[in-house]
Amino acid sequence: MKRKNIIRTLTGLLLGGAAALTFVFATHAATTTINPAIAMEDTPPLREGSLGGYAEVVEKIAPGVVSVFAKKKTRNLQVRNLDDQAKLFADPRLRRFFGDLLPDFPKLQNPLPFTPDPRGLGSGVILTPDGYIVTNNHVIEGADEVVVTLTEKGDEFPAEVVGADPQTDLAVLKIDATDLPAVTLGDSSQLAAGDIVLAIGNPFGLSKTVTSGIVSAIGRSDLNITGYENFIQTDASINPGNSGGALVDNRGRVVGINTAILSRTGNNVGIGFAIPSNMTIQIVEKLLENGTIERGFLGVFLGELTPELARAMNVKQEGVLVNDVMPDTPAEKAGMEQGDIILAMDGEPVNEMSKLRLDVGSLNPGKKTIFKICRDGSERKLKVTIGTMPSKGIASNTVPEGGPADAQDADIIDGVTLAEVVGLSAAERRRLGLPQQAQGLLVTRVAPDSSAAEAGLRPGSMITEISGEMVKNLEDAKVAAGKANNATVLLRLATPKGNRYLAIPIG
Repeated sequence: MKRKNIIRTLTGLLLGGAAALTFVFATHAATTTINPAIAMEDTPPLREGSLGGYAEVVEKIAPGVVSVFAKKKTRNLQVRNLDDQAKLFADPRLRRFFGDLLPDFPKLQNPLPFTPDPRGLGSGVILTPDGYIVTNNHVIEGADEVVVTLTEKGDEFPAEVVGADPQTDLAVLKIDATDLPAVTLGDSSQLAAGDIVLAIGNPFGLSKTVTSGIVSAIGRSDLNITGYENFIQTDASINPGNSGGALVDNRGRVVGINTAILSRTGNNVGIGFAIPSNMTIQIVEKLLENGTIERGFLGVFLGELTPELARAMNVKQEGVLVNDVMPDTPAEKAGMEQGDIILAMDGEPVNEMSKLRLDVGSLNPGKKTIFKICRDGSERKLKVTIGTMPSKGIASNTVPEGGPADAQDADIIDGVTLAEVVGLSAAERRRLGLPQQAQGLLVTRVAPDSSAAEAGLRPGSMITEISGEMVKNLEDAKVAAGKANNATVLLRLATPKGNRYLAIPIG
C-alpha cells in the first residue's frame, strides 16, 4: 500500500503547466488513414553496430520539435482609489529606497495598470508539412491563446486547437504555415526494454535540448497520471517544459510523446513517461476527423485474477475477472455476469486487465465482439455490441471508517470485525457509503497485521458473499466460512467504487 500511495502522490506531476472498462488505444502496429501526410515507418529500432553518437539523429528530428506557449488573460490589477494611490507614492519608506524613481502623484491622471502575462511552456511535434502539431493537453488546457515557436528560425505562429483529449493528455494544434520539417513516426509496438531513446524538447525554456537514455519499460499503466495509460517508461532526462516533446529512437523516428515524470521534487530523477506513437496517431486521427474522441464502452468493473483468487474460485489463473456488471450496459445486455472470467476477445487470449482495456478501446462503438468467458467452471461465448462511453463517469462516495454503533466482533475471519446492517436507514447507508440495496455484513475494523489487511480488506466494505454463499447476518457468515474447501476464503465485496472479489488466506 505504501508503494501505491507514493505512486499516486508523485505521478500527478504533469510537465508544463478506474474503474469502469472504457477506452484506451491498442498497442498493435498503427497505420494512418485520415491524413496521408503523416509519415510512419514500422521497422524496429537499430540494434546492431555502433552509432558513434546521435548527431545525425538529432539533426534529422530536432527541427520538427517546437516550443508551445499557452497564454491566459488576466484582469488588470489597479489601485482604484486615487487617495490611496497618493498615499502609496507619498510613503516616506518608499521614497527613502526609491527616491526620484517614484513619480509625483499629481502628474498621474489615471491608476497604474499591472498586467501579468502568465505563460505555460511546453513542447510540440510537427506531424505534417502544412502545420498540424501534436502536444500534451495539459500544456494548452485553459489557455486563451496558444503560440508555437519554430526551433530553427524562431518564427512565432498563433495556433488553433483542433481538438484535445484530456483522458489521454493529447491535443492537436494547427498553425498557418507550409513546408514545415515534419517528423517521421515509428512503430512503438516494436520497442523493447533496453532500446536507446532520445528525449527532445524545451525543458525550462531551453530549446532544442537533447537527452539520452533507454526504454526502461513498456506498457506502464495504473499510475493515475491520465485516465487511460499505456506509457513508455524511460530514464532519458525529462524536465518541466519537455511535455509534448519527442521521444525518439536511434533511427530518428518519434516513438513517443513525453508527458510526465515521477519525482519528489518536480525535476528529473530518471523515471519519465511517454505516450506511445501508436496510441498518439490513433488519437490524432480521431481528433482530425471529428474534433472529439468517441470512446468504446463495455460496462463492467474488472479485476486481476490473482493466484489467491484463482485458488479460491477453483479455476486456472488465466483471464480477467469481472467484478461487477453495470445495469443497462452492453455487457449486461449480452448476458455477462459478475464472477465471469474473460478468457478471450475475438479469438485473442486475454491475460492482463490493462491489455483488455487497450484492446476494447480500439474497437469502434457498434462493433459486434465475441467474448469467451468462464462461468462456474465451463466456457461459453457471448456476443457483445460495443457501446459509446457516457460523457460522465460513475460517482463514488468517500467511506468513513467505522460503522454502526452495535458492531460486534465475529470470529469468522481472523482480525476482522463485522457488523450486521439489517434495518439501517437510507440516510445511515449514505453516511457509511453503503449501496442502498446491498445486503451483507459491514467491515468495521481490520487488524493492521492480519492476513485480511495484507490481502486488501478495508473498513467500510460490505461483504455480500463468502465462499459463493450470500450472507445477510453473522450466522450466515459462519456457515459460509465453514464451507471454504482450501486455505483461502473467497469474499465478494460491495464498495463505494463497485463490487469486487477478494481472496484471504486462512488457517
